[in-house]
Amino acid sequence: MSIVPIPTFVYPGRPGAASATSPKSRSKGSAASAWAAWEADESASCRSEFLRYVSSWTEGTAAQLLRQPWPASAVRPSAMQVQELLCQYLEAAARGEHVTYLDALEQARRGVIEELRSARRPAAETDLALA
Repeated sequence: MSIVPIPTFVYPGRPGAASATSPKSRSKGSAASAWAAWEADESASCRSEFLRYVSSWTEGTAAQLLRQPWPASAVRPSAMQVQELLCQYLEAAARGEHVTYLDALEQARRGVIEELRSARRPAAETDLALA
């Protein structure tokens, strides 16, 4: 009995998709260059290109952040809403001081975590925190 290798299919239109012969680090370089371009000119096209590179990250991060149980009194956001929040934090990072795209991803994640923590708090706790 011989083992037959299963061919791997790479979707052709996906930015940063590594081919069977290319090193995985090539996709990181592409995300880094897309981030640098977005930081430099803040254009909508550069934004879109970078967000395409990190779309798997935004989807996965949103799913991870929504795993925790929510109190019945709090409104749980959708995965799409969390992804939009992540993108908003990435936009703020692109307009701020120069950071690497990995630092920007971490800043976005931390910012959304804080927002979700606030959203989970019952209204009475939130009112006391603001007083």
